[in-house]
Amino acid sequence: MILKHLIGPRAQYNIDAKQFHPSFALHIPDFNETMKCIACHAFLKCTAKGLCRVCRFYIENGLWNQIVDKNYQPKIEKPVNISFEIMCTSALHGIYQFNDFRSGQKEAIQSFVQNQDTVIIKQTGGGKSLYYTIAALLSQGITVIFSPLKALIDDQVMELIKAGIPCCGLYASTEQPLQYQKKIFEEIACGLTKVACLNLFKILRLVSSKFYYRFIIVSAEFWQFRHL
Repeated sequence: MILKHLIGPRAQYNIDAKQFHPSFALHIPDFNETMKCIACHAFLKCTAKGLCRVCRFYIENGLWNQIVDKNYQPKIEKPVNISFEIMCTSALHGIYQFNDFRSGQKEAIQSFVQNQDTVIIKQTGGGKSLYYTIAALLSQGITVIFSPLKALIDDQVMELIKAGIPCCGLYASTEQPLQYQKKIFEEIACGLTKVACLNLFKILRLVSSKFYYRFIIVSAEFWQFRHL
């Protein structure tokens, strides 16, 4: 993968050396003063074992290849043959802190994970982000979210970071420092970032990286906006 070979090692080195400062740190209160997850060094620890919610999910469900600190060794025997149902429930309870799925959510997540084209029609607040974020955590590569406006991208990133999901927002380089965008691509390349929220101005660069991705359109108004 071109992107991984060119810039991935930079972020990977800092993660392995426990000197990592993620691009989204500004969205995490007291990031510099709080103990970080010992498996990703990107989120605050929330368990007695020193893990964040997402890394705990990876370890408990046997998704050890998703752990970005390659020097980290879990102290349990690796679980095998974990069912899709158990993984989904584990993510729902452990990451989102919800008790039950809404109607159709689990089926939509399974459709995403199986790389099927999926259309979901839900009102605002209907839990759409849960569909693709859990699917992203269960899958290799990155999930790309199309949003037409910077404000929508920023809101989505804030929501996901609050839930502990490694994500990023990208838009026109005139509105973001190039050094900041470079750091984001490093995090994508090393496998930390699972969800990228961006507009079409940044799609071509991501596609040209030959990284494995899936695309999500979060609003039908996006296409109306693009054709005005």
